[in-house]
Amino acid sequence: MAEEKITKPKIKRPSKVQLDPRKCFTCGTLFTPNRFWHGYCSVQCREKAKEKTKREREPKAVKKSTVSSPFGNIKCPVCEDDFVSTRPSQKYCSHRCFRLRLQRNWINKNREKGLCYSCPEVPLNGTNSYCEKHWLGQAAWRAGLRGPGSGEKLKIILEKQNYTCPYTGRKLILGVNASVDHKIPRSLSRENVGSIDNLEWVETEVNRAKRTLTKEEFISLCKLIASRFP
Repeated sequence: MAEEKITKPKIKRPSKVQLDPRKCFTCGTLFTPNRFWHGYCSVQCREKAKEKTKREREPKAVKKSTVSSPFGNIKCPVCEDDFVSTRPSQKYCSHRCFRLRLQRNWINKNREKGLCYSCPEVPLNGTNSYCEKHWLGQAAWRAGLRGPGSGEKLKIILEKQNYTCPYTGRKLILGVNASVDHKIPRSLSRENVGSIDNLEWVETEVNRAKRTLTKEEFISLCKLIASRFP
């Protein structure tokens, strides 16, 4: 006996919904879309839109391209030096300038909030720039003291002096009248620059007047001036 063929019943699919004509997003031509999310009349128009979006997202820089520098000569926004770009998206002449830009952005944000320039702490009393930790770090850097914990070392010296100026006997307040001085001036002893044993805290006015004088020379000068004005 011949096997009977089993035929599946035909399923009647719903007819497609006819959509209204619309304008292509790229060329503006009227077309009838097959799906409601179609916005381009052809694949070419869709690819052109993708390329345009990609170009708009790229960072813009003023470039003057030549044969020797195909990506153009660009002016660095940080140091304002002209340099030859090696990439189409390069905006800074070096990584240092890039880091400086990030640091300046951070400083400007903290300055607007009234915080320390280097951390989200409240600035030291008498200043509007740094907290005590970073203020001491800046003072150590200016004095030539390097390495981790340099700010804490300076604070230990101030505590040993009992927060008192060795010349005037006045109280020293960080951020108001305290400054770091070299006992032997830098110009007379370059090897002692940044040496912790050659540093002491004095009043800011005393530091300005002492300048390149040694301790004995400065005291002799003060006595000479005082003798003329009894």
